[in-house]
Amino acid sequence: MSTATISPGGHLTIPLEFRQAMHLAEGDRVVLSLEDGKLIVQHEPDSRATLVQGSFGRPVLKAAEGAPAMTPAQVKAILEES
Repeated sequence: MSTATISPGGHLTIPLEFRQAMHLAEGDRVVLSLEDGKLIVQHEPDSRATLVQGSFGRPVLKAAEGAPAMTPAQVKAILEES
């Protein structure tokens, strides 16, 4: 268990061991919530798509977690609008 002190401005430093365990880096955003009187800190879901390496070595666009599913026809229509 670790402890931290809230600054006069209301800032709280997350101890290094927790930042490392959560893979938090400077500039990352977090979501705070209360559950049964406990403060819950979670990564803010990334709302951007990312490029990953596909099975044939080509880059593939991976949708952000929680993004709605899209059919190939919807993707084609979006690309044609550009």
